[in-house]
Amino acid sequence: QETTEVYGDIAVGPLPAGIPVPTRPAMPRSDEVVACFDRASRSDVGLEMGVRTRPDGIIVVAHLGEKGLVEARNRAAWFEEQILIGDEVVAVNRISGDADAAQRELEDATSWVLRVRKSDRIEVMLNRCVGELAGLQTTCEATGVRVAGIRAGTAAGRYNERHKPSTGLQFAVGQQIVAANEVRTTPQHIFDEMKAGTGELRLAVLRPRRRSEEEDITLG
Repeated sequence: QETTEVYGDIAVGPLPAGIPVPTRPAMPRSDEVVACFDRASRSDVGLEMGVRTRPDGIIVVAHLGEKGLVEARNRAAWFEEQILIGDEVVAVNRISGDADAAQRELEDATSWVLRVRKSDRIEVMLNRCVGELAGLQTTCEATGVRVAGIRAGTAAGRYNERHKPSTGLQFAVGQQIVAANEVRTTPQHIFDEMKAGTGELRLAVLRPRRRSEEEDITLG
């Protein structure tokens, strides 16, 4: 016997007999996505989602595994629906408001319904000339790739000139870059992709936010 459970317009299943149906989460806000995962058919593959807990108790995505379930979903999703570094995990199955319990659920469960609040991010397209670097001075740290400066006369400098500060679309010191082209798994991989090649460079950029001092924890 197989069971299909529907969450709003999202169907989970059919699930094989004996596999528990994930608990229905609260309805998401407009800036949230609901993502469903099940490792029953691939016991060797988990979420592969590293997280950290901010001082305010919010769980934040810190890095992703290239072969995990979350990144597999990302490859098939629109940019707006992807789960990226910096996004907040606000509910795991039926658990919300308890970071410790949510982390245990992420580690121990075999199926998950995640409610993820998308970070305040913008998508930037830079067209680099042949032999030209993007023009972004960046630092690569364990917590992310961050903008340290913008060089005038480069692709990044020209982009800033085309957008007024009031639009909120400019590059600014302190912003975190969470994806470069289709690379979004770890800060080092994102950093390397930004430095490689010429031509079009597609970036996902977060607004500045205080960094957590907590260590990353890899789940699933």
